[in-house]
Amino acid sequence: MAFGRFLLPYEKVAMQKPGLPRLHPVVDRLSPAIHAQGGNWFETPVLGGYNIVSVNNVDEAMLQQVAALPSTFRFPALNLDHRMGDAGQAGVGDLLAAVEAQGYTKAELRALMSADAGGLLVLDVLQRINSRRKEFRYDAATDMLTWDGPDLPQNPLQLVAGGAPSTAILDTFTGAMSGTWSNVRLFTGQSSLAYNATNGGTVTGGSGGWCDDSWPTVFHANQEAGFTIVVLPGNTNGVNPYCRTTSLGSPVSYTFLIDQVVGTDTWKVQRTTGSGYVAIGATASSNIVAGDKCLLRCIGSDIQGWRYTGGAWSKLATGGTDATITGGGQACLEIGANTARLDDWYCGNIGTLPNEVGRMPRMSDQAFQVPLRQSYR
Repeated sequence: MAFGRFLLPYEKVAMQKPGLPRLHPVVDRLSPAIHAQGGNWFETPVLGGYNIVSVNNVDEAMLQQVAALPSTFRFPALNLDHRMGDAGQAGVGDLLAAVEAQGYTKAELRALMSADAGGLLVLDVLQRINSRRKEFRYDAATDMLTWDGPDLPQNPLQLVAGGAPSTAILDTFTGAMSGTWSNVRLFTGQSSLAYNATNGGTVTGGSGGWCDDSWPTVFHANQEAGFTIVVLPGNTNGVNPYCRTTSLGSPVSYTFLIDQVVGTDTWKVQRTTGSGYVAIGATASSNIVAGDKCLLRCIGSDIQGWRYTGGAWSKLATGGTDATITGGGQACLEIGANTARLDDWYCGNIGTLPNEVGRMPRMSDQAFQVPLRQSYR
């Protein structure tokens, strides 16, 4: 199944009451067909009555139907860390035309996209498009919408659907780890991880104490890593995924420590520069449950810790903004002692969408439920 990102407009689908139209992104026309494939879509409203819309878990033919909707621009199928120029000059030109259609003047467009839009990362382009939006006014006599009202606060840019991993499971630990992991220590002096045949195949600490290993691929800056906790680590021990790791042996990295302690267990996002740890945001407190999944996600300067428990993903009250480590690096795994058993290791570049089934709430159903002025003049 495939995914796609689009820039497409709202349309009026009904009148809630006189002077108050109900608006949905034009992609909603295809909702029944998208849902029939097990797919979903979600939007971020931007300037000029447009939306950045992500559609996932559908086939390519469905994405082509979305791209054929009125006034719709389809972003090239690139990872967030790729440059727009990788799509070719025609792709960059189509992007600029689509952004100009939102209502930007030529001067504003130059200021927004810089002199070389092709040199911008896809993530940068999405964030810049998401920098402005305005309230609309509705003229009942002409049945027209005009998006020239007061500035509205921007919604967070939705790049992936919730906390579900956007990357594939790379190791289910059904055999020896040699040949898959790099066997290069995250911290000099720690032992290696070990394959464990119990619980259908898991990974554990090799010889007690803190043990670790590094995944050999160097990923782009926007990356994630995580696993499933099959057996708890035991009091005073923890488990950690790491992202953006460089300088193996004395690492510079972000990590998400899930720590079993006497009392209530803790979940905390941290940064390490080899000589110690610096907390990013608060520490979340909640007892670990066998079967929990964790996810460390790094998008730009937003460093997030996610947990899956009770059948749902949620972003924990830990992590936040940190711009200390901005480049790419490896993903790593660390386990305290040899009690914990972990499974389903995943890591990689963020650039695709997770295969979640279901429908994200329409922002449009929430954003326009208040009476609007007929004119601002």
